[in-house]
Amino acid sequence: MSIYEKYFDKNFDDIVIEKPKNIKPLLSDDMILIAGDFYGIQKFIFEGLSTKNAAKVLRAKSAFIQIFTIYLAKYICNKLDISEDNILTSNAGKFEIISSKKDPEVLEEIQQKVDKYFIKNFYGLSGVSICSTKCNKNDFNNINSYKTLRDNISNILEMKKFNKFDLLNQEVVIKTFLFCSYKTCKFKLIFPMKLK
Repeated sequence: MSIYEKYFDKNFDDIVIEKPKNIKPLLSDDMILIAGDFYGIQKFIFEGLSTKNAAKVLRAKSAFIQIFTIYLAKYICNKLDISEDNILTSNAGKFEIISSKKDPEVLEEIQQKVDKYFIKNFYGLSGVSICSTKCNKNDFNNINSYKTLRDNISNILEMKKFNKFDLLNQEVVIKTFLFCSYKTCKFKLIFPMKLK
């Protein structure tokens, strides 16, 4: 038997297929669906990428996005004092959480912390939008209600993308002077400035 046959000539019986998550115990008549979306992924991953070590950099940046969204979803659960079982999904820079605890101030505080982090470290070119909408267990049991819920949360996330950062409430303001060549614009000067 060759090494190839040892590892690849199988019926794949040992592969564990992840079963759909049972969310029925988490559902209630009055709850919210919290969604997060890491926007600017393409720019985040490919900005400043050179051919040297490109594969390693791509993997590292992709891993950062995945780890950051998982951490943020768990952080939200911790702040709302709910179980991490309430995380419905967390992949590809997006997450969804259902919660019977509704505290918009906590979500706004988390959004502000995330905004400050991305402005400070990535000049606001990327970030995460966090939003929520009311829902109930019937929204998950009826296909039409579920479609309406999905459309609603998607629309709220899209609207959040048009108001990415509340710059008037940020400690740091990014001041940029752009110069353009034929096809590219680059940051010429970026410096922090305190608002009074």
